Amino acid sequence: QLPQEIFTEIFSYLSSDEKANVRATCKYFQKLIDHPTLWKNNTIVLRSISSFNVKFWQMLQKRKICSVIVKRVGMKQWKMLTQSLPDLVAVTVDAEIKEEALQGLKPLVHLQKLHLRNCSRLSDHVIVKDVAHLKNLTNLMLCKISCGHGSGLLGLAQLKNLHTLALHTREGCFPERMLQYVLFQLPGLKELSLKVKKMASYFFLFKARLICISRRVSKLHLKRLDLVDSGDTGLSDEALDQLSCIRSLGLWHHKKTLLGTEDILETMLRKLPDLTEIDLAWAASFEPYVKLMPTSIEKLSVIGAKVSNCALSWLANHAGKLKHLNLDHCHGFDRMVLKVFPEKFPSLQTL
Repeated sequence: QLPQEIFTEIFSYLSSDEKANVRATCKYFQKLIDHPTLWKNNTIVLRSISSFNVKFWQMLQKRKICSVIVKRVGMKQWKMLTQSLPDLVAVTVDAEIKEEALQGLKPLVHLQKLHLRNCSRLSDHVIVKDVAHLKNLTNLMLCKISCGHGSGLLGLAQLKNLHTLALHTREGCFPERMLQYVLFQLPGLKELSLKVKKMASYFFLFKARLICISRRVSKLHLKRLDLVDSGDTGLSDEALDQLSCIRSLGLWHHKKTLLGTEDILETMLRKLPDLTEIDLAWAASFEPYVKLMPTSIEKLSVIGAKVSNCALSWLANHAGKLKHLNLDHCHGFDRMVLKVFPEKFPSLQTL
């Protein structure tokens, strides 16, 4: 019989389904397959946690699973999840989450990444109250938030370790000074994603202090900014100065959304010449902006827009550092052009 270490090395090359098949053959392989080294950095997708029994949770305990995605939430099994896997570092909940489920996060003291994709039933006060105690969080996403008067957001300023923050409203905007206060209280914040209708004033400090602040950063140090369905175009020079460290920009819109991105895209391309990564989704046409693309661009993703042969030719002549190009659902260019891409884009690695 081969040594256990050899079997473990062989099993490390198997997919999750293949591991499950091997696990079903005998108790010896079952024990080996459940070894934590074979599940390190794996994310488990739980589609309906109400269907799992005690043995299932014991199996996940043995594997020391640290990351889960939950598709449906039942309170009894939710408690089993948080009690059985207290060392979880990443949790994503796709389902509509309730206050009781949020309170159940308290045992997860090591949690670093929390994505709540549907907060529509909860107020910002309730959400932040139960999230603010998770002091180790570095990555937080809250989607479909009801803005209200927004004072509940102030609690996010306690999460001093945040590196990535995503706040997506159902409709309307966050109160300017509340969100502004939070942003300037997070010294380590590098990536920000917002879904709001107006955001012109979020990125600079008001001279009038309505909130007494003892500690805050004087300048944002964001490296990536994503704006989702944001139609506002009124970014001031002062706001753009706060965004001068950005190297990665994403403007995301749903296919059928009435877009108002043109002015803001042009403004940001003119004012942020050192961008290395740009993502554009469902813009009407790429043509007006191609000549504004920075020569430093290394990764460009354009989804659902008109991209002409001329635009691609200009990119080939001026974006010599381009390594990754994505043209999903784009139209307007001759597909024969793709044949000469290796010549036109010598640094291109993915297309």
